[in-house]
Amino acid sequence: MWAGNRNYPHRLADVPHTGSNRDLSDRFEDDMNITHSERALKHIYDAVTDKWDKVLINVVVQDAFAEGSMRTAHYMKDLTELGNQGKYVLKLSKDARDDSQSYFEDVRMQMIAKRFADMYNAHNPPKRVDFVAAYVLELIDRPTRPVCTVERYISGRYVKYNNNWDWVDDR
Repeated sequence: MWAGNRNYPHRLADVPHTGSNRDLSDRFEDDMNITHSERALKHIYDAVTDKWDKVLINVVVQDAFAEGSMRTAHYMKDLTELGNQGKYVLKLSKDARDDSQSYFEDVRMQMIAKRFADMYNAHNPPKRVDFVAAYVLELIDRPTRPVCTVERYISGRYVKYNNNWDWVDDR
């Protein structure tokens, strides 16, 4: 049962904002405290069959390392996967009243885009394209059973070029 992380910020203002241009290569801790593990339902969309599947997993979610205008970002370890395969980034809404259906729509759209990229790449283009696989996660041991999106952790320098509304970096 999830007992809560005593270090979790109580207010959104307590979540560190690290800026849009940051190096995350050494930030993911491999020695996450598994005593803070919790059960979660992983909802996986298959773009070929247009069907959802779900599986019960155990995860460890760290405190937020960054925030955007709508969500906080957390390092997450999937304890059902070995080594680096279990490293993910979980994105959790700042607004507990967010419609969970929007997470399913976002992931469905991203996985369809990934399928189209794979189909394009099958023709050996001069430049390949890809989309990061994503899934929906429901943290079932928490009192409100929050729903969030999850993507595989990618190490390296992260540069944000736009936001969800009107800002674009013209580099």
